[in-house]
Amino acid sequence: MDFILGGSDAATSAGRNEFFDLRVTTVTLVHGLLGAKYRLGKQMRKQREQRTPMQLSVRIWGMDSTGKLFSIYTKTIDVTAIGARLEGDVLFLQRGSVIGVECGRSRARFRVAWVGQPGSKRHGQIGIRCLEPGKYIWGVPLQRKMEEVPAVSAAS
Repeated sequence: MDFILGGSDAATSAGRNEFFDLRVTTVTLVHGLLGAKYRLGKQMRKQREQRTPMQLSVRIWGMDSTGKLFSIYTKTIDVTAIGARLEGDVLFLQRGSVIGVECGRSRARFRVAWVGQPGSKRHGQIGIRCLEPGKYIWGVPLQRKMEEVPAVSAAS
């Protein structure tokens, strides 16, 4: 981004008291954006935390896509240090929704990362990611092992 601060010479010479113009130019460097993800045409791998299969009873609450408050009980399928996959009657939620999750006596705010589509193997499931850095609500110690997953190719 380039920031240019300056006054108008014509306004100054005419004796007018004008505010400075602030012009902001945003330049998108496509090469820089692609270069961060892809190096020399090789596909880089995105890191993802290892999922630990674990069924825990949780309560989720918030506001659905129609603006109605909800509070339901559901179960986790697997958990990570920063998120979980839930199953149950959760199809009314939308990707990007912020929900509260309670597991035992611990609570945190999460964002819905994805919603399983009807007819897919993830139907009736959602993925959630914690919005509170360092907050861990699952109550069970996890190993912090990272797994590699392929990054999305540039063609797609």
